[in-house]
Amino acid sequence: MSEVLKRIYEQIQILLNQLNFAQRVTLGLLGFIVFASFIGIGIWGTRPDFVTLYAGLEEESTGEVVKKLDEKDIPYKIGPNGSSIMVPSKYVRSLRVELATEGIPKGTASGYELFDQFKLGVTEFTQKVNYQRALEQELARTISSISQIRSARVHIVLPEESVFVADKEKTTASLVLDVTGSLSQSQINGIVHLVASSVKGLSPKSITIVDTDSNVLYVYEEDGMVDSGLSNRQMNLQKQYENVIEGRISSMLTQIFGSNSSVVRVNVKMNFDKLESESEIFMPAEDPILRSARTMEENFDGNNAANPANIGGNLDKSNYGKTDETTNYEISKKIEKFVKAPGYVERISVAVILDRQISEEQTALLKDAISSAAGVETQRGDVISLSNLTFDKTSMETTKKEMAQQRQMTMIMGVAKNVGLGLLLVLTVLYAWTRLRKLQAVSTAGGSFGVNMTDAGRSAMPGSGEEEVYAQEERRTNMRRGLDELVQDNPEVFARILKKWLSEG
Repeated sequence: MSEVLKRIYEQIQILLNQLNFAQRVTLGLLGFIVFASFIGIGIWGTRPDFVTLYAGLEEESTGEVVKKLDEKDIPYKIGPNGSSIMVPSKYVRSLRVELATEGIPKGTASGYELFDQFKLGVTEFTQKVNYQRALEQELARTISSISQIRSARVHIVLPEESVFVADKEKTTASLVLDVTGSLSQSQINGIVHLVASSVKGLSPKSITIVDTDSNVLYVYEEDGMVDSGLSNRQMNLQKQYENVIEGRISSMLTQIFGSNSSVVRVNVKMNFDKLESESEIFMPAEDPILRSARTMEENFDGNNAANPANIGGNLDKSNYGKTDETTNYEISKKIEKFVKAPGYVERISVAVILDRQISEEQTALLKDAISSAAGVETQRGDVISLSNLTFDKTSMETTKKEMAQQRQMTMIMGVAKNVGLGLLLVLTVLYAWTRLRKLQAVSTAGGSFGVNMTDAGRSAMPGSGEEEVYAQEERRTNMRRGLDELVQDNPEVFARILKKWLSEG
């Protein structure tokens, strides 16, 4: 083994001695490039991918987060303005959960902590401003504790106190919410009542809520009336009912004709008037119910002495009887009280457009299916419209192509790091192999390496007989091949070597 290393070392020395200054510099630069490439590949391949952990932090919050990262021995980078922190992507999710359980970052905005320290010389105006700041921050903290709200900002306008009742202004409040997902109407109403109950003189009429995308989440109904006379809550209820019917019909048509083959629109007219009516109907009863009964009898038995015509005459005997009966029955009647709840459906209109032609029989069957799914009642005046038109899918196809290109670009960027490493390594090896080929051609043309390898992989040492003849022939062949390559690749070097041979000859 040591003998082989010694021969390799001698060959390298012979090669270096046969090179001129420019060739030695080229070989040195080549070695430096190869070494630097491997170092760069190693650094690039092992460098972590940093992503933003938190942004928009105050200096105190940044210090708290950095302290925790140092304790956990996790590498990090701080943004140029000191308000953002970046960590390797594999730690982001776990760090956010761990830091959130510890209440970090807390932020520097103070609530009622502003009044923990007593300060001399504070004016009444400053106290009022501090109270307003504390109240706003306490409400923001409470609202941010809701699971679907990442952060909240509360702005309260407190009116100036006045002894005149007519000059008093209303307290108003504006909220900006950073929401994940969506909030239900009941949750929004809960936030409104929470804020209204926490601020003196504040009513739900004076509260406005928007999200970070400038979408209005709450406005008082009287301020949100539209041309149809419906409030925002009523419009939302009507829209939800329309969406339910559209979803039923769309899912059915998708199962029949496939996706993107139909358009469904539903218009529901709802009546939000509350009606109450009461009626009293008298009707005979089959079995009368006795309420009361009275019977009066009057009888008389005797002579008719009261008659003056009979004086002095015979007295006639007379009998008298009278019966008076009164019977009262209960009067049969029915009292009905009818209350019509607001929000009942007055009319449903359904419009369906298909991206294909269907027969009349299929149209009739499809209308019956749509009527059953939507709850259409022809007696109520409901309408179903079914049309067959050809869709223009140019924009859809363009969008699909753009989305496919975006996914492809994302995938390419995701694997570009690994592909770039491999490509850089291959280019480095090819460059090194090309330069070594040229140097070998120069060495072969200018002299022998001392040991020439045969095709069988054995070294042909100088000797006698057939082996020596074969070795000489092999050397001539290698020299001829080297000269041909040298003439083609670097004629200037070949000219210098030729001059050297002629001068030595």
